[in-house]
Amino acid sequence: MVWIYRISLCITLEGLGAIYSIGCYLAIVLYVLARVYLVVECFINLVHLPESAYKLPEWSQYVPHIG
Repeated sequence: MVWIYRISLCITLEGLGAIYSIGCYLAIVLYVLARVYLVVECFINLVHLPESAYKLPEWSQYVPHIG
């Protein structure tokens, strides 16, 4: 039971604040990394599109502000 007492002494308000801060920073870093990954993945996939994706649709010839 001594180890429980020692752990409880280590977890003070400052310790909880530090743990919370580290968790917030980690969440921010993971969020930014996920967003960067998604943007890079989108641009990489543009290279692998078929040629038909770049052709102008026929219906757009009849609507002048789209084509």
